[in-house]
Amino acid sequence: MICLDTSAYMRNGDYGATRMFAQQDAANTIISRRLNPPFHPENTVGVLTMGGKRVQLQSSPTRDQTPLFEGTHDHKPGGDCHFLRGLQIAALALKHRSHSRGSNRIIAFVGTPIGATDKELKRLAKTLKRNYSAGVDVIMMGENEENREKLDAFIRAVNKEDNSHLFDIPTGVSVVDQLRRSHLCTAGSSGPSDGSSGGGSADAFAEFGGIDPNVDPEMAQVMRISLMEQREAMERASRDAGGDGGSAAGAAMAMDGDAALAMALRMSMEEVDGGGGDSGGNNGSGAPTPPSPPLPRGPVSTPAACRHVFGEAVCVAEDVRPHVIPDRSDIRGNHWSEQWGHGRTGDGWH
Repeated sequence: MICLDTSAYMRNGDYGATRMFAQQDAANTIISRRLNPPFHPENTVGVLTMGGKRVQLQSSPTRDQTPLFEGTHDHKPGGDCHFLRGLQIAALALKHRSHSRGSNRIIAFVGTPIGATDKELKRLAKTLKRNYSAGVDVIMMGENEENREKLDAFIRAVNKEDNSHLFDIPTGVSVVDQLRRSHLCTAGSSGPSDGSSGGGSADAFAEFGGIDPNVDPEMAQVMRISLMEQREAMERASRDAGGDGGSAAGAAMAMDGDAALAMALRMSMEEVDGGGGDSGGNNGSGAPTPPSPPLPRGPVSTPAACRHVFGEAVCVAEDVRPHVIPDRSDIRGNHWSEQWGHGRTGDGWH
């Protein structure tokens, strides 16, 4: 269950346009991630709002994303945040959902000072832990030290086998970026349990060229293969030049993101030569490639082979012997064409 804070405090503009818009983007991201692979195919998500006069259930747990996205939009900030009541209703909605298999999890956004006392929060935490076995992830927006202390104590009380976390989102950063690589959006990832904000490291998908394999597995695999081919080509070039292949591979890994991505895209679109050469006239050792011998003259020229590299047409002449057209004036005897393998014997060609 996703619990949205729609109180008057969500009008503040310290997270993008407003806290409300940042919360909607983050909620939609969580919904789309948790209802698609690699998460379990029977996962369900529900949405409720905790602001205004009362808690309202926008959508009970379901796999249909249409009512879920509708439930996260078109809310006018106003009133107070009913945090305790919202989590109680969320727990009941999870208990009575149609697919009761799987674990229970409540994801609550909080951008309002919590009016509940520490005793009330501790009692709610014990109820969720004992009666519902529900994990709770609280996403705290705004700089509020009192909220931080209350929510930190609440998470410690409800936590069981590291199933509850507090995400303290710093002011001025993207909430979606902080949550994208956490366990809320990526299966198998662990969320912060010490009160720090989630988000993961910046190079979590460096092996796939910065592409999240959970979002676009095909592109991630293509980028992974391209980066591997790039490193192998640089190692071959270094060995041909008598250098250390490991240093070349290290230089490739140290390359900035834009250069590495451009190189990987180029190698994915063109074939790498067997000797590690490139299309710029080098043979892989740094020395210029010697000019090819002149082609023999003949009545028919060889067409150039064209290939497309990075939007530019690059023509490479094939060094092959020109074809020989048989002399049609010779109508006697047997005559064979080296090009076509056809001959004339007697009455016709075959």
